Amino acid sequence: MNSTGKGRILNISSYDYGGAGIAAVIINDYLNAAGYSSSLIVRDTDGKTPGVIHYRKKTFPYIAYQIRKRIYAARARRWRHLCRDNRFKNNVVFDNLNSLASARAMLRQAGFIPDLILVHWVHNFVTPEMIADLKRLTGAKIAVMMMDNAGITGGCHYPFSCKGYESDCSLCPLFAIPTDFPVENIGRKLKYLPADLEFWGTTSDCRRARASVLGRNRTVAPVIFPINEAVLPSESKCDLRRMLGIEPETKAIVVGCTTFNAGDNRKGFEYLILSLLSMGKQFPELNKNIELLLVGDNDPGVLDRMGYRVKRFGYLPMKKLMEVYKAADLFISSSVEDSGPLMVNQSIAAGTPVAAFNVGVANDLVIDGKTGVLAPLYDYEYMASKMGELLLNGDFGQINRDCVELFKKKSAELSMLNQVERILNS
Repeated sequence: MNSTGKGRILNISSYDYGGAGIAAVIINDYLNAAGYSSSLIVRDTDGKTPGVIHYRKKTFPYIAYQIRKRIYAARARRWRHLCRDNRFKNNVVFDNLNSLASARAMLRQAGFIPDLILVHWVHNFVTPEMIADLKRLTGAKIAVMMMDNAGITGGCHYPFSCKGYESDCSLCPLFAIPTDFPVENIGRKLKYLPADLEFWGTTSDCRRARASVLGRNRTVAPVIFPINEAVLPSESKCDLRRMLGIEPETKAIVVGCTTFNAGDNRKGFEYLILSLLSMGKQFPELNKNIELLLVGDNDPGVLDRMGYRVKRFGYLPMKKLMEVYKAADLFISSSVEDSGPLMVNQSIAAGTPVAAFNVGVANDLVIDGKTGVLAPLYDYEYMASKMGELLLNGDFGQINRDCVELFKKKSAELSMLNQVERILNS
């Protein structure tokens, strides 16, 4: 326990960058700001976040490391053969639950015995056996932060319409030729995951977790991933638009271009394009006033050919990103399978409505016609028509207030701090 009497928390994530990695950093900072003694350990780091513990593989004895390397290599060979022989459909991230890390080395590098361990996005970093070892060595309470659904499946991070996780993940649709590999993986989780392990996530993810073979007999708690209030802009919307060079009559739409990948059918790139094109046809009077605000590193280029003006911001630190959200009129989240994205939380917290399909956190934060547009899955025509109506006729003063009020309400109702306090005191 730290000097304030609050618990010591260890956050574990594969990265401290990218969507899930940034979320882990935000949660770690949030817990520290709330008075907990919280640390984040990662497999890989971009070096931009101070204080993050970078896991080093060679900290345990030489012979043990060589043995672990051989086991890792053998499992990696098996995975490569499995992908080739069973024609793995590599359109969804799949964790084969192989890692060079160890629980003892992780705790030695962390330098403390935690009271609570939060397992974030831990692809190829943390295995079920490691979680069992962490529990045995520390006695800590453990919760899986559902950055996606990998925690409840036989390996896939995004099940789409598949419900194999409700039983044993047999007949996994990601393999063209059936294999027992996902069944083995979910069996390892059933064997090694502690009985008191919990799953925390959005309402949508919690619904899946409660139906899963791994979650139905465990505590499943809905939470809203937090926003650091210190990054919320104090400037008015008008002042921010002036600072960012956005004209008063412009309808500014934020698009997160880190998600642009035509091969990633999860982020719905094609539906973003289709909804924008459809809105242009349905509301031609809007076209000359629309400006797309691109944030992130992955610029697709195609938006220049759609007839809209484009303003590129590239990668932005969080405070600047929140300024762009607050200055905008709308944020489009085109994901068709997602636990977040966290950008929805950020936009709503900044007072800017969101257009999204009814997946992930949008089900918690987007009220159709009040805090944005909540479209049926894949229905880009509905999204386009409602976006056009909002941009033409929306009372943005009221919408901005509704967004801020809803985020505050949901943050209180689904508070992560409440769950942390509960689990530490249970």
